[in-house]
Amino acid sequence: MENSPRRALIIGKLKDILTEELNIGVPRSEINPDASLASSLGVDSIGFLELRYQCEEVFGFPVSDADFSPQHFSSCSTLADFILAHEADAR
Repeated sequence: MENSPRRALIIGKLKDILTEELNIGVPRSEINPDASLASSLGVDSIGFLELRYQCEEVFGFPVSDADFSPQHFSSCSTLADFILAHEADAR
């Protein structure tokens, strides 16, 4: 998707979740939005469940089991695109 100000804001919030809530051990400034959450940033299965919960809380919509997939949760970029698409669908 596009590199909009809203997308940048979402990625920033996702980085905050990763560093403050999931305590991934990677400084916020070093998180590449395209880096794999699992292999590059070390998010494990419990971490993905927490990330799902945090996204639901921060962005205000439930993530269905069907949407809770590697397609949407592989990186900050894919997750931001998923959130933007959900916001567009909600309008």
